[in-house]
This record gives sequence, structure tokens and C-alpha cells, in this order.
Amino acid sequence: KASWLKPSARELGKCPSGRKSSLQNLHPQSRKATPRCLVADFFPHISAREELASMPAVEKRIDPEDGEAYTFEELAEYYRGKYKKAAITAYWDECKAVKKKGKAAKEPEPKAKAKAKAKAKAKGKAKAAPEPKAKATAKAKAKAKAKAKAEAAPKPALGKPALAGQYRSAKPVNVSALTRMTKDDLGLLPQPLKPRFKTALVGIYVRSQPYGGSDKSSNGHRYDSIPFANGMIRSGMSCQLVQYVHDEHAKFFDVCKSFDALIVRCNPGQIKADGGDQGKFDDGMRGLRKLGIQVWPAPDVMEFMGAKDALCKIANMSIGLEDTLAYYDAESFSAGFKKTMAFQPRVIKQNRGSSGEGIWIIKLKSGDYCKSFG
Repeated sequence: KASWLKPSARELGKCPSGRKSSLQNLHPQSRKATPRCLVADFFPHISAREELASMPAVEKRIDPEDGEAYTFEELAEYYRGKYKKAAITAYWDECKAVKKKGKAAKEPEPKAKAKAKAKAKAKGKAKAAPEPKAKATAKAKAKAKAKAKAEAAPKPALGKPALAGQYRSAKPVNVSALTRMTKDDLGLLPQPLKPRFKTALVGIYVRSQPYGGSDKSSNGHRYDSIPFANGMIRSGMSCQLVQYVHDEHAKFFDVCKSFDALIVRCNPGQIKADGGDQGKFDDGMRGLRKLGIQVWPAPDVMEFMGAKDALCKIANMSIGLEDTLAYYDAESFSAGFKKTMAFQPRVIKQNRGSSGEGIWIIKLKSGDYCKSFG
């Protein structure tokens, strides 16, 4: 009896009647459904159902992505072919087990249970119904309590950051067709098994420069690339680190069509420095945006807001700083710099395309600054 009452995940894929089981490749919202052929073959009589109800329940755990409970077999069947068995087992260990009710073993038989339920319902109707306002208040409190409990529930562990030599940008989108220019993904968190959205951080590695450019770490990534990607992963999204190589332009943008969004971290001038065409790259990104794929920042935003003088345009807004200035001649620089330097330490950089170069942090040797600007 145990063999047919509790079929394995592999057996669930085969239907005894010869019909193909709908349990294969189920959508997340429908994977709990039991195929009709299994009901007919495994539970042909009411007595069989009663016998199954008396058996110990199979352990189920809550999938954090949709909040539904599944057995390990159901979870493994759904992810089979997408992830390795070890990864699925690790994900299962992170899922929260469904709490068993203490009175589950003493449940009445189906008929008795129906009668008991009917009596309880009749008894409930006999009681005086609460006033509308009181009922609404009680409902609101229950809803708020449930929300607070859900927010307080622990989230699955993100896993340990990548060590030196480890690479974590190969999935969920298959990027094996692209040339990997970086040495590793040191510090990158593991990609989520079921990401809310699939994103990528696009970088550029200048092959003629040490480490791929002066803005890069020794592994070839920009210093802020890993923190950017980890922020996306902590929000439930995947974020793969890829590099644009102009020699495989068409292949690169074909792979990018599988992402939901792209974060572009290519410093101005570096695509050209590597032998590519910035205009061609920008047109490719515009094409992805037409397909509904988000690109941050978009090429047109970079063109009109990419220069540092954009900071001057928001200087008097709540998100700006009033002592932000741009200089276009020696006279304005002499007057403006002395005024701002008296107020607080300065960061001076060229207007566009610094790539981490040509930046100065300047402080007064005395440290005696004015209390207000001007």
C-alpha cells in the first residue's frame, strides 16, 4: 500500500492509464493540482481516501516566493532540469515547515465531521452578530496583525559571498555565449533560485589598460559593481555581471533580450578606448528599451544629464547642495572656488568622462571653515 499511496516524484510524471500527467512542468500557481488520472487510479473508492487520511501526513514547507506549501517531491519536480539537486535541497532546508495542528490525529470521520461542522455553524448563527463598525474594526485589527506577522517572518538566508576565484554570473540567464573578461565575482551573493526579475550589470573591460581601466579592481570589476549587484539580489532579483565586448556586439544584445532590466556601468570613453563605437552601443540599448526592457541609465539620459553640470541644475533643490558650481573660464573659477573653499572641503573633477581620473579632494590646511555658505 505504501508504494501506491505515496508515489515518488519520478512516478508522478507517469500516468498508469497511459495518459500524460499534467504534473510535469506545472506553473507555480497550479503545481499543487493533482492530475485527474491519478485520482481515478489511486483513489477509486471513498474507503481509500479514508485510509489515506489516517496515515501520517507528508511534510510540507512554505515556498517564500508564493507563500504556498509543497512537499519536497513537488518542489524537486518543479525545479528539476533548472537547478542541481544539491541546490534544490539547500533551498528546501531554508523553507519554513508547515506547523502541524495538535488535534489533527483526532479528527472525526468525514460524515461525523460534516455533522459537527453543521452544528457549529448553526450555533454561530444563533449568537448575536456584532455591529458593522465593531466587525470592521475587528477585521482591520486581524489584517494588521497578519501583515505584521508576515513582515516579521524570517527571510531565507542569502548565502555566503563568493570567494576569490568563484564565478556567480552564469545563471539564471545563460550567458555562456559571451566572453568573460573578469577574473571572478569576489563578494557577490548567490543568485536567487526564483528571482522576481532577472537583471544584469553591464561593464566594459578596456583590454589595453591594466585591470581593464583605472576605475577597476584587480579582478576587472568596477569598485561599486559588487555592491550594486548585491543590492539587487537582496531585493529578490538576480543580477549577473557581464561585460560588453564590441567584437561580439550582435551576440551580446541577443543575450540581453533575456533580461528584464540592465544597469549600465560603462564609463564614457572606455568603449571607444577598447576599440568599440559608443554610438553603436547606445543604439543597441535603445533597441532593448523598445522591446520593453529597462535600461538604467538610458543613453538619452546619459547624453543630457551625464555631465557633472547636472549637479548644478539641482543645487537649489532639496536633493542638491547650494555650493555646487561649474566653471567655464579662469575668472569664474578664481572667484567661485575661493568662496566655496572657505565653506567646506571640496571635490573638484572634470565635467565629463573622468573614469576615476582627474579628481581632487581639497581641504583647508587650517581646518577653519565658515559656518555658512557665502
